[in-house]
Amino acid sequence: RRKEGREEEIIPCIGCLYCLQSINSDNPIRCTMNPTVGHELEELREAEDEKNILVIGGGPAGLTAAAYAAEMGHRVDLMERSGRLGGQMYLAAFPPAKQELAQGSKYMIERARRGGVNILLNTEADVSLVKEKGYDAVIAATGGEPIIPDFLKGANHLVSAWDVLEGKVKCGMNTVIIGGGLVGVETSDFLTGPTNDLSPNSRKTVIIEMDTVIAREEKTSFRPLMIERILNKGVKVITGARVISVSGDKVSYEMNGTIVELSKVDTVVSAVGGRSVNSIADELKAQGIRCITVGDANRARNIHSGTEEAFNAVNLLARAGREEI
Repeated sequence: RRKEGREEEIIPCIGCLYCLQSINSDNPIRCTMNPTVGHELEELREAEDEKNILVIGGGPAGLTAAAYAAEMGHRVDLMERSGRLGGQMYLAAFPPAKQELAQGSKYMIERARRGGVNILLNTEADVSLVKEKGYDAVIAATGGEPIIPDFLKGANHLVSAWDVLEGKVKCGMNTVIIGGGLVGVETSDFLTGPTNDLSPNSRKTVIIEMDTVIAREEKTSFRPLMIERILNKGVKVITGARVISVSGDKVSYEMNGTIVELSKVDTVVSAVGGRSVNSIADELKAQGIRCITVGDANRARNIHSGTEEAFNAVNLLARAGREEI
């Protein structure tokens, strides 16, 4: 492809190391960017009957589903309610050492456009619109949303990790991140200066996590490098702790039977996970419209789960008739 001047068609590696993770876990090899890896006997074929397909959501799952469906010969509309594409993959490229994910997002978007997908931004899909257009199949890739627990809402300044990464909000100089999963740790890496210079003008970042370890879900060699980096930056990590109250500029947590209070906290960042957004799928099914749900709209997980489910959904369309979708 490079010799033919078609470099844009080469699938980029985003450095997520999911291929090595799958092998090291004694599972078949998989690839986040190329969900056909490990499914070579299930390669998609050109559609015998052209269908009108609607994909709802422009994140990695939606873009992947739309691209594969269009390449098979279907007419595909992709509706994204926001003004941009990429979903959470766009956000995931902001923390240090994650910039290669931006190349992945760019490739997915350009591939969908090359395939002829009709991309509609700032467009909210609803049941009446789906009925009006008469789509033969709907793939819901509506993603998720951050969880903001009620017990955090007493903070003077409460924000979500997603909004922090996207630059929608500003954090103060004494920030506490609630949740030490991968998103919380990466957010601390994003917020904290490159060195622990102990200056009074440097941001102080604290992570509070209920688990005994942080970023447990990250199984690749990226995890120890990331943890070493945030510790060298001076991020304070508190594990095995449960936040019991947040009020004004105070955060109280319990650890080993002792209650500890942090004061002068000017920003609380919620990084306790996400929940699925899939109400449109339920509404369509209630109206007798069959709909395949993929990605975080099923359950909040990782990019690979979304792209593989998107591939499987389009494969299902190739094998099934309209009445079986």
